[in-house]
Amino acid sequence: NYIAALIKLRKEHPAFRMTNNEEIKKYIHFDDKAAGGTIAYTIDGAVVKDRWKKIFVVFNANKEAKKIKFPKGKWKNGIGDVEKSKPISGSIILTGISAMILYQE
Repeated sequence: NYIAALIKLRKEHPAFRMTNNEEIKKYIHFDDKAAGGTIAYTIDGAVVKDRWKKIFVVFNANKEAKKIKFPKGKWKNGIGDVEKSKPISGSIILTGISAMILYQE
């Protein structure tokens, strides 16, 4: 189910289908302050005409949970450990060996 959800996500969102290095370098911004063992980045979806204007993606490769700080603003869950209907801001504890995708419309 998780893999199917990721495939559906990619099909529905042009931000996950950038095809050249120029777009990727210009519109994906890595968080250099991410906690050890995590990778976090923001995608500018608006420029590729995605309905999600900003997208925040984080991967936790640690076995233990990590506190993840979000960029400013209210975020909604695209996929991951956050309740889908409730907008969130600030930070969250992300379980070990997991990923999360949040967005702003």
